[in-house]
Amino acid sequence: MLPLIAGVAVLELFAASQIMPFNLTAPEDVYSASRFTIRQLQVYGADQTPPGRLLSISPLEFDPGDKDALNARYAALGMDALATRIALVATKLREVVGPNLGIRWGIPSIDGFDGGLLPTRYYSAFSLLLLPTGSDTSSDGRLREMLALPQCNGACIPDQRWLNLTNTRYLVTDKTADVVQDGIFYDTSFELLREKDEIITLEGFPPFEADSIDLLCRDIAGCFVSVTFTYADGTTEILTGSKEFTVQTYNALRLKTAAPRVPVSISINPGHSIHLKAVTLVDTRTGVFQQLALPPFQRVLSSDIKLYENTAVQPRAFVVHDFIAVDEDAGTALTWMRDPAFEPTKVVTIVGSQRTPLPSGTGGTARIMSYTPERVEVEVTSEDAAYLVLADAYYPGWVATVNGVPAPILRADLMFRAVEVAAGTSTVVFAYRPWWWPVVPLAGVLVWVIVGGVWVWQRRV
Repeated sequence: MLPLIAGVAVLELFAASQIMPFNLTAPEDVYSASRFTIRQLQVYGADQTPPGRLLSISPLEFDPGDKDALNARYAALGMDALATRIALVATKLREVVGPNLGIRWGIPSIDGFDGGLLPTRYYSAFSLLLLPTGSDTSSDGRLREMLALPQCNGACIPDQRWLNLTNTRYLVTDKTADVVQDGIFYDTSFELLREKDEIITLEGFPPFEADSIDLLCRDIAGCFVSVTFTYADGTTEILTGSKEFTVQTYNALRLKTAAPRVPVSISINPGHSIHLKAVTLVDTRTGVFQQLALPPFQRVLSSDIKLYENTAVQPRAFVVHDFIAVDEDAGTALTWMRDPAFEPTKVVTIVGSQRTPLPSGTGGTARIMSYTPERVEVEVTSEDAAYLVLADAYYPGWVATVNGVPAPILRADLMFRAVEVAAGTSTVVFAYRPWWWPVVPLAGVLVWVIVGGVWVWQRRV
């Protein structure tokens, strides 16, 4: 009876596996070849130690720009419609650097393996901070789709605090949810809430000759703002001549310049509290436009996707002087961290209520001297005793030394590492040395000794 049950189970598993993509022949480069997004991120990361992390948000509803060429190639290879569709999905996943693919090209990601954020239970708890309010579940490798919600125009951007804390320097989204009217595209991925007279400054965007600027706001009252263009020669222009209109559910305002020129900086001064959703430079003579990302983000690539850089990103290692003691329950730390007043650059949650308060202090620097998957060296300078926080996963097997002396690694902000350092300059080294590692080669030697002994015994027999 048992063999029959086992045979039926094997047949069932075999039949169920027939729908899996690996049964369909496709070119090797469907997995191995890079895309422009990947190459761009590799260039940026080459000068960073370590490279900043990436968060990808996309429902994969866009078409690759080279879709026709890919379809023609796959048809020439004899691939059927299903195999072609799966290959195109794989191409789109490479374009947005989908979960776990970043490890193939050395691009650290907040979602998926590699990059220091391992899929532990504390990661699952921490990821609740990244998801929209009301989300109560998460799992590794699913942030890309769980943040790609229609109510956020395809991209629910997490709170800036958590992007900074996780060293998320780059964001990838697609363009399927861009708002369009009269041929002008508006990027509503981000939103800024600003009070009256709280200046918004946009800089670092590509040169573009414009005679107008369009602003989209969520407010019912409209976008009542004053906009100042600064030009390369240092002159400024306060824009006048407003035109109010609507773009889908948004209120919009178009301000015109005296003549077409290329601004190098744009200052927006709200006349009242506003929710700014999008800013687009427009040349009304030709209908050409240039979308601008809201600070602190800058768009650094526009292709099939949009790649943004977080210009306010926090370093992977940083110094904090204040702490909140929490217990092992992840919910306790989450409660503290969800408080709008919680600022990760100034305070850190530490597991363990017996910690001694540190002398009050401010400032301090942390510089990563070397970074490899199994060893991180950081130089810390602080006028007072402080905590060095390394935004890599707290995980069994890691040990630390401060100036050569062993030091305990504390679990900080749910899932990161922290080490207490004294005033002055310290060298902190994190190394992955699990207790079982020395046993592995000994076990290997023992196995070979047993194999050799069995072989000798058989030869004698």
